[in-house]
Amino acid sequence: MRSAVLGLGLLMASVVYADVVSQNGIAKDSATGLTWQDDSARVDWYEAKQYCKDLRLGGFKDWRVPNRFELTTLIDSTKKDKPLIIDGFRAKLPKGEDGYLWSSDSCEHHSQKGWLLFINDDYVGDTFKSYENTKHSVRCVRGQEITFSFLQKLKNSGKLKVPQNSIDQLSPTNQEKLNKSYQKESSQQTSSSSRQYSAWDIQYKYQTGGSIPSETSFIKCSNGRDGNINYYYNGGNYIVGGGSVFKSLEAAANYICGNK
Repeated sequence: MRSAVLGLGLLMASVVYADVVSQNGIAKDSATGLTWQDDSARVDWYEAKQYCKDLRLGGFKDWRVPNRFELTTLIDSTKKDKPLIIDGFRAKLPKGEDGYLWSSDSCEHHSQKGWLLFINDDYVGDTFKSYENTKHSVRCVRGQEITFSFLQKLKNSGKLKVPQNSIDQLSPTNQEKLNKSYQKESSQQTSSSSRQYSAWDIQYKYQTGGSIPSETSFIKCSNGRDGNINYYYNGGNYIVGGGSVFKSLEAAANYICGNK
């Protein structure tokens, strides 16, 4: 079990069998071999990469934004209290951190979306990279990049407490399935010349309360219509727009705007 060790100022701290040791702004994870920034900055996806590139911490300058597999290693399913992030980091989230951590990865099925970790929801998902007044946190990392196969190997060895379903959703097989589904739906939406579409825009408003974690977006349509879209993260994620259930943001937004 991972145990917390916090370093205060210049004091050194250690404990036998600790996987993550944090001191002087750096957290070292012996299970993965990664070194993490024990702090965060609130930025959009594009700003995150530049922030980590410019970071100088602990005498190192090779910091980078973690990929989605590396973020997944931070999930600890044995914890009962939020946030569901491994011990060894700060006991409380740094000021300004909203419980979402950016990854370096773009979504294969949507170039305007990036992967991130929803700390309080024990979930790695995606959202838009940049919207006005919409920023999330980033914690930079350094070390050999973790691949999906290595992530699964760490899980099988018992070194990680990540739920298997969190790993399965990132598997190449599942991602290929999602990509094909998205491509098919996009093709169906644009194949008919009889369809008339209105432009739309979106502004996120996050909700963390309730028994089912959700994320609410407000849709503005060029034809004057508007409405809310809700993402529900319950293991089998689904999207509701106007009382109907959809598989994608585009489908729900087009429904709100009256697109056919």
